[in-house]
Parts: sequence; C-alpha cells; structure tokens
Amino acid sequence: DLGKQPNLISNPFGASINHLIFFFYLSTHGFIVNLKYKKLIYSFSFLFCASIFFELLHLIIPNRAFELNDLLANSLGVVSAFFIFNLIRKFKS
Repeated sequence: DLGKQPNLISNPFGASINHLIFFFYLSTHGFIVNLKYKKLIYSFSFLFCASIFFELLHLIIPNRAFELNDLLANSLGVVSAFFIFNLIRKFKS
C-alpha cells in the first residue's frame, strides 16, 4: 500500500523518526565513502541538500505529503551524523 508509511519504531512522534533514522544511516555511509574517495563529492553539502530535495519531492509524488516535521527530521539526521562522525575522527587522530 503506497499510501501507508511503515513505522520502524513505535513512538509518539509518528513517522518523522523514520526519516531521522534513515538520513542518519544514509549520511553515515556517505561520510565513510567520502573518507575513501575524497574527490567524489563534499558529502555534507550534498546530503543536506538531498534531504531537503527528497522531502520537497513529496509535493509532486502521488499519495505522499510534504511535512515540515519530516524535513526537519531529514536535516537533523544529516547534521547529527556529521557531528558524530567528525567527533569520532577527532578522537581517533
């Protein structure tokens, strides 16, 4: 059913937590790839813009709706992964 969004974790915040978890996971992998292939892209800018773009696509995709909470969760997932990744890198060096 395309109109129903899966719920990864039962919580009072609704499906926005799914967005945060997914973009944290995606960003973590993006930052790891960026370590190996530095000329690929500047991953933070790309992932942050992608998180906004994907939520804006909900305006034109049928059976999907744009939600500001989801946009904030997407961005928070990228930003939190960035800070945690940089914190770990600083402690390792």
